[in-house]
Amino acid sequence: MQLSNEAKITGVKETTAGTTEVDSGAIDMQGYDGVMCVVRVNVNNAGNYLKAQSDVASGLGTVADIAGSKVVCTGADEFLFIDIYRPQKRYVQFAVIRGASTATGDMVILRYSGDKKPEVNATLNALAGVFLQSPADGTA
Repeated sequence: MQLSNEAKITGVKETTAGTTEVDSGAIDMQGYDGVMCVVRVNVNNAGNYLKAQSDVASGLGTVADIAGSKVVCTGADEFLFIDIYRPQKRYVQFAVIRGASTATGDMVILRYSGDKKPEVNATLNALAGVFLQSPADGTA
C-alpha cells in the first residue's frame, strides 16, 4: 500500500510560545473513514494537551469535545497524536490547549480510507514529497 496515495495530508503551521488555543479548523470527513492528527508540543505540563472535537456543521457552532480524546504532554518536545476511526459527526477539529506557555510544531492531519484515490496532496502549507517503490541504493 502506498500511504501518500491513500491519505489526504493537511498541514497547520507551527506557533510561537503562548497560552492561547491552537486548532486545526474544521476538517470535513465526508468520504473518509478515519483521521489522524500529529503535533509536537514543546513544554511538559499537565495543562498542555491535544484534544479532538466534532460538529455537524463546518462553522463549528456547536462543537463538542470527543470523549476520551485528551492526550497530555508528558515530556519536552513530545509528539502527541489522536487517531479517530469513523467519527460520529461530519466535521472534526483538533485543538492544542496550552495551560502553560509553550510553542507547538507543525500540526499534520491525515484523512484516510477515502472513497476516491489517488489523493491529490497539494496544500497551501507547502507540501512536497516523493513515492518510491522497491528503490535501489544510489544517489538520493
